[in-house]
Amino acid sequence: MTRVIWIKYREIAEERGNPSTDLPSLRNAVASCPQDHEEEIISYLANSPCYSAMGKVVRDVLDPDSTVHLYPATMTDGLYLWPLELAYYVRKYHVRLPADFFQRMASLNWKPVAKEAINFNNLCAEVARARATG
Repeated sequence: MTRVIWIKYREIAEERGNPSTDLPSLRNAVASCPQDHEEEIISYLANSPCYSAMGKVVRDVLDPDSTVHLYPATMTDGLYLWPLELAYYVRKYHVRLPADFFQRMASLNWKPVAKEAINFNNLCAEVARARATG
């Protein structure tokens, strides 16, 4: 069975209605300048297959006065799962992602995997198992 690795941040989880103080802070991942391969990272985050979507609009959690509207979804490459909004935060705030996720994207030459390459039955089962075990 495939294991899954969640990329989650406290502020995004709270905005989605799932508060957790155990998650890392998105604010702590903000940087003052663009990172290497930032455009490729943004494209990877935004254009990977969708695992699930929410029927709501959320705000910019780092700038509550912003008028931006974000449409939350969870994206995947078959190994990692992340909030679609993360592409916005990388673009606007140059958010740095965990090194292992960065390496995964680089190993795939910054190209998202095709939806057909993901075994969604196994992925769903692994997500359910991970949620059940905490």
